[in-house]
Amino acid sequence: MAKEHSIDAMTPPQPLTIPARPASVSVLRQPMKAAQATVAIVMGLLGGAGLVYLQQRFGFPVAIASTFAMPILLKLLIFVHEAGHALAGRAAGMGLFAIGIGSWRGQRDREGWRFKRGKRVKGVGGFVVMLPQNREMSPLTRSVYLLGGPCANLIFAFACGWAAYALDIDTVAGLACLFLAAISTLAGVTNLIPLQASGWSSDGRQVWALWRGLPEAYVAEHLFRLWGLSRVGVRPRDWPEFKAFDANDNRLPQSMADALRHCAVTRAIDSNVTNDPAAHAAVVALAAGFWQGLDGARQSNALLLATWEMVTRQDVTIAQAWLAESEGGLFDQSCQRSWVRAAIAAEQGQLAEARTHVATARMQMEQLADPASQLMLSDLVNALELKLSSAV
Repeated sequence: MAKEHSIDAMTPPQPLTIPARPASVSVLRQPMKAAQATVAIVMGLLGGAGLVYLQQRFGFPVAIASTFAMPILLKLLIFVHEAGHALAGRAAGMGLFAIGIGSWRGQRDREGWRFKRGKRVKGVGGFVVMLPQNREMSPLTRSVYLLGGPCANLIFAFACGWAAYALDIDTVAGLACLFLAAISTLAGVTNLIPLQASGWSSDGRQVWALWRGLPEAYVAEHLFRLWGLSRVGVRPRDWPEFKAFDANDNRLPQSMADALRHCAVTRAIDSNVTNDPAAHAAVVALAAGFWQGLDGARQSNALLLATWEMVTRQDVTIAQAWLAESEGGLFDQSCQRSWVRAAIAAEQGQLAEARTHVATARMQMEQLADPASQLMLSDLVNALELKLSSAV
């Protein structure tokens, strides 16, 4: 029998206020960002020199047209990279769950694909989310998926280089192909180097961690397993526990540690055991390191913390503050956001508004991509509807 969710769970010992945003640190004191800035400056100078050459060689209209075409060409390279991941993942037996290029993203649910434009995520030009079809992924399978993007860039670079030679680099088309070949080569090679920037790991870093047996590789394998289970309807409360590495293990990048904490808190909410000390410790850690978290995942963490607040303390002010930080992110979380708004309105005695948000959440439930999330949100919505139906 499904466990009933209550909005009157045990109160945690302290409120989970949003910490102050940390002061900005000079780029010069961040080696990776300094390197990124240097590369951007060099590319900007080369691009400017190229535009001057185009203006002198082909005239002002061509230089202007090239200026507008350059962002489109860069997005084309991002698409090639993500398409490479998608094709390699499909070849390895994985299913495509979500894809994003710049501010545009698509997510698959029961009714098919939904595309929308959202807030850009810092450090992410594009992404794909592939999930294993059989819950298990061998290191070789994951390597094929991870290397698909860089290999696609290098293959595309070779094709563009051949086209530039065939068209003659003294023509506009030839120069455009040469530019694409150079940038695509740079993108492919850079992604093969084991780097971490802004909390995100390059494909090469993930493959390196996988074959070196680093803790982050084991955590990634566990997360893949949970996502696969969610896709076949296994709820968070029934997920297998992960004891290989603790979220506080200092060998884990914060993105991986936060992902483990996120899973622990989700399991606690779905199990209705929000008074568990381990779950509360995970919540406290997510809140304390909120601003150091990845952009994209940070919004999801904020929504989870707003949900936690409303199923435990019911502190409307704090829940609203977390909810305000939940906009954006990689995935569509409209349904969860509507439930939080409904719970806040109910706590404030605004019953008509609460019922409106509950109805919206129920309509948006079909947009949730995995059956496990639908079951969990359905319980939360049902419990809130029951509370509202008994209110005067």
